[in-house]
Formats: sequence, structure tokens, C-alpha cells
Amino acid sequence: NSLTVVCIGTMLLAATAGTTAYALARYEFRGKNLVIALILLTMIIPPDVLTVPLFVTLRSLGLLGTLPGLACLYVSGAFGMSVFLLRGYFEAIPVAIEEAAWLDGANFPSMMLHVVIPLSLPGFASVLAVQAMGMWNDLYLALVFVSDPALATAPVGLLSFFQRDDVAEPDLAQL
Repeated sequence: NSLTVVCIGTMLLAATAGTTAYALARYEFRGKNLVIALILLTMIIPPDVLTVPLFVTLRSLGLLGTLPGLACLYVSGAFGMSVFLLRGYFEAIPVAIEEAAWLDGANFPSMMLHVVIPLSLPGFASVLAVQAMGMWNDLYLALVFVSDPALATAPVGLLSFFQRDDVAEPDLAQL
């Protein structure tokens, strides 16, 4: 279950954060600084504060108690940091390399596939490795949003394993 959540989450995160970061790094548009500020502001909100709104949102989308729903939660939490790091990485790639691909006759998809993505693989690898570890190790969101024991992730399974044989100490005052 954890592997499923991490795979879905990292694929979604790579697609959404990568395209957003590339657009913020390469294109100029009105309100760009506001969009960047709003994305960065999402990093300061703790997930504990958003538990009830996230619960209501997942329930209304029909994703409550599912592994894809949990993966979407992880992506939304990791989106801000991922965009911030990938944007810096895309800004470090010289625009002249992309212009050279254009002059050689490459269209936008082939330029992205053969030039930009290979140059940005180390950035993607580092961002996705850090975020995948966070998704794998998370206990709080998995415990709150997935109640089916068959869908438990590794941290939830370990918690239930260690609590299974837990013996309560007797209350000596009642004796």
C-alpha cells in the first residue's frame, strides 16, 4: 500500500510541480510574483490545521479512504516546496540551450523531451527522493484519512503491530 501511494504521489507531483515550476521559471505574465508568493505560503500551513477541510473535500470527491486520495493529499502538501526547488533548478538551465534546440528545428514537446527534462533530471531526482521519503514515513494523514486496515500504509501497520500486544498496567487504586 505504501509503495502504491508513493508511486502515484511521485508521478502526480513530478507532473504538476514540474510543469508549474517550468512555467514560473520561463514565462513572464501578470501576477507571476503573486502566484509564487501564494505557492510559498502553502508551505507554512501545518496539515493539522487543514484536517477537517481536507476530510470534507476528500469525502465530496469520493476519495476518502482510498490510496489515490491519500496520494493526492501528499502531493498537495509537497507541491509548494517542490515547485520552489524545481523553479530554481529550471532557472539555472541556460535559455540559450532551448533557443539552440528551436533553431535546430525542435518543436516544444521534443525540446522538452530531449533537452530540458534530461538536464533537469538531477533536480527531479532530489525533489522526488525527499518527497517520496516523506510520503512513505507519514503516519498522521494515513491514520486519519484511511480507516480500512487492508489499505493501511507501512507506518500505520507498524503502529497497529506494536499496539496489538500492548498490555495496560492495572490501576492499583481500584484494587
